[in-house]
Amino acid sequence: MTKEEISKNVGRRIKLARTMMGKNQREFAEMLGVGVQGLSQMETGRRAPSNDILAVLTEATGFSAAWFHWTNYKVDPDTIAAFTG
Repeated sequence: MTKEEISKNVGRRIKLARTMMGKNQREFAEMLGVGVQGLSQMETGRRAPSNDILAVLTEATGFSAAWFHWTNYKVDPDTIAAFTG
């Protein structure tokens, strides 16, 4: 996988986590302590999240850092249930 493919995959996972939590970009950006533009860039793979933001992501979503990085990492059904009710 290229660096660009990895960034896009991480971005897709960030967006998936956000939508599973029922948050819009503004709300999620505030949770992460970033601007909406920065979040948008992360979701599209144009910007990689810093280690600090990744730590906030894992804390806020319950997903591991590995889940955000690995395409074949499965989501625990209990975690999905916690966000979708």
